[in-house]
Amino acid sequence: GNQKNVYLNSFCFGYRQDGAFDVLYLAYMLRSEAVRNQMRMLAQGISRFNISQHKVMDINVNIPSISEQQKIGSFCRGLDQLISAEVKKIDLLTLKKKALLQQMFV
Repeated sequence: GNQKNVYLNSFCFGYRQDGAFDVLYLAYMLRSEAVRNQMRMLAQGISRFNISQHKVMDINVNIPSISEQQKIGSFCRGLDQLISAEVKKIDLLTLKKKALLQQMFV
């Protein structure tokens, strides 16, 4: 959309979409391995990598219907939430184990 007071330095460029993408789908799609691999191929430089804005705009991506994008975005978000919940359980069990070991081996 039209955001006010947006500043991008010379190493950034913005993308203002025209409504062809559901924002949640777009976020997951841009993080996908397929898109990231295409980005890696565009990266140029030795110590700092630069990517041409024009070349990024030429990357081919799948654009399903908006309703399908919404389903994919919701599905991926649900998986992320499940993963986060499981990681939290693991962290709590690890703390519990640590506390029990401390009690056992005083």
